Amino acid sequence: MALTIGSVTVNADGTHSGSGLTLAIFDGYVLPPANFSRCSLATKVEAKTTLAARAQQLATSIVNHLIANGEVTVTIAAADAGLQKTPNPNNADTATQGPGAPVVLATKGTIT
Repeated sequence: MALTIGSVTVNADGTHSGSGLTLAIFDGYVLPPANFSRCSLATKVEAKTTLAARAQQLATSIVNHLIANGEVTVTIAAADAGLQKTPNPNNADTATQGPGAPVVLATKGTIT
């Protein structure tokens, strides 16, 4: 799965749509309808539009930080059997054994 900033659009009727981390942040912080019960539709739309902009700023900061600084290490431990199957016709699809000691496959992989 790609790490995407995404965006949120607030429509004139107060409904919204979007994608990526921005939508996840927005949906997590949208105030319950009771908080807007006495507000006009225009006020509700303005509040949601402001929240959408802040969610996008936060998502942009998070994604850019993770891409610039994230590190991934993949290690295969001795107990990790069955990561591949043998092609041997006498023992087809038999799980192979893990290595005798942990083996690092990748360090500092790229996050995209």
